[in-house]
Amino acid sequence: MDWEVIKGNWAIIWALFMSGVNVIQLLLAKTYVKREELELLRTRLQGMESTIAGLPNQKDLHQLQLEMRDLRGELRELTPSIRQISRISDLLLENELKEK
Repeated sequence: MDWEVIKGNWAIIWALFMSGVNVIQLLLAKTYVKREELELLRTRLQGMESTIAGLPNQKDLHQLQLEMRDLRGELRELTPSIRQISRISDLLLENELKEK
């Protein structure tokens, strides 16, 4: 190319070059994620990981099931005693009402 042609058409050449750069940037923006969005996603992922780390694991859940089973058994053992106490309470209330 002749330097005279470049000097004479510099504005057009520059405009075409910048248009090409803009098209490339547009294509890259559609293809790849922006750094800010990636950082936001990374922050959210770390938050989710820390939340999941705080959740009980399979062993903890199994231990809780065993403790609930034991508690159910203890409650079954207490049921007759509670019935007796309720019966005594009813009798005492009935006696108290008869005296008045």
